[in-house]
Amino acid sequence: MTALTTDRNTSHSEGDQLSILVAAAETIYAGSLVCLDADGYAVAAADTSGYIFAGVAMKQADNSGGAAGAVSVIVHRRCRFRLASSTALTQAAVGGLVYVDDDQTVQQAYDATNDVPVGMVTRVLEAYVCEVDIDAVVRAGRAWTGPTTTTTAAPTTTTTGG
Repeated sequence: MTALTTDRNTSHSEGDQLSILVAAAETIYAGSLVCLDADGYAVAAADTSGYIFAGVAMKQADNSGGAAGAVSVIVHRRCRFRLASSTALTQAAVGGLVYVDDDQTVQQAYDATNDVPVGMVTRVLEAYVCEVDIDAVVRAGRAWTGPTTTTTAAPTTTTTGG
């Protein structure tokens, strides 16, 4: 499938919503899959190293002429979505993870280059259409490592007799 060029009405179950600042020179279409880039800005989903899946856009966000953060996009973060698959799925796909292919399509891990997870297949609706629960993946988000503390031992003094 090709990336979206117009808004798409993506079927979903109600869930949490979040507003995310959009990256510079980026247009995100309604109904598209949205990722966070390495700087934490929303971008149209792609199978790109370092991207983290963030949710599905509720409305179009056009920041094509703006600086990073000039506009924001609201994403659904806890829903089951009907999504296209770039490869044929069978009932055996239920319970398995699918990954970003482009901003409207998922793929199985063996087809993905960078393995940006989107969610778990809950139903195969047609050979190339599945229902995907995004909740667990979105909640997992980006790995965070807290600050570390380095402890240095106090210097010791050695005295020699004399």
